[in-house]
Amino acid sequence: MLNMMKADVQRIFRGKGIYLTMGVLVLFIVMHVIGTSNVGDTTLRYAGISMPFYMMQLTSNVIFAVIPIVIMIAADDFTTGTAKNVLTSGTSRMHYYISKLLLSFLFCLLLFVLHIFGGTLIATIVHGFGGTFDMDFVISVLQPFFVQLFLLMAVACVGMFFAFVTRNSSAVTGWLVGFIMAPSLIIVQLLAPINERFMDLLDFEIVTMLFSLVAFPELSTEDITRILLTGTAYILISTIAGMMVFRKCEIK
Repeated sequence: MLNMMKADVQRIFRGKGIYLTMGVLVLFIVMHVIGTSNVGDTTLRYAGISMPFYMMQLTSNVIFAVIPIVIMIAADDFTTGTAKNVLTSGTSRMHYYISKLLLSFLFCLLLFVLHIFGGTLIATIVHGFGGTFDMDFVISVLQPFFVQLFLLMAVACVGMFFAFVTRNSSAVTGWLVGFIMAPSLIIVQLLAPINERFMDLLDFEIVTMLFSLVAFPELSTEDITRILLTGTAYILISTIAGMMVFRKCEIK
């Protein structure tokens, strides 16, 4: 499995897709950080000490970056015929699926670190740090960071489900964009006008949960537990369903 993951990493970094994805993400970071130079007093609000929390409000950039990651890691293998070659060489379908899933987690970590800490570094260079870098600051950043990362991994799991079910890059893009955008639109635009209690469903919608973590100190233990359990449910359901479908499907 490790050899398969190593080969995938080498293949991905030999291509242009990962550099384009990271380049676009860095461009958004620079636009947000440099653009704040024209907004009033930037001394503290947009200094390095505040930037991790500001960048967590913009995690939607990383959510959409998960789409090309899933395509590069898994969907492209079905398009090029690589998946069939690997499986016919003796690799089990479960090991194949798990290796792709673990690799997607690693790339989620890479992109999220680039997003949060890259933005913080650029802001520190442009505006200064604006405070004290101590253990309290580190803890205040890492707590929401790891929970947001966990939810991004849940999005990757859902993406892998779509990749192994559709085995088509375009279909993965469409389904994953729908998964990211459609639930909140359906709840707010269609269900809430019928009964406002449907708004409670947003508590279990993954994008809404990501944004709620920006105010991590204000969240109760029950809120954090709900977010973690919901993320776990997304991971387990999508992974188990994906493996079950992949075990029975015909690879061409």
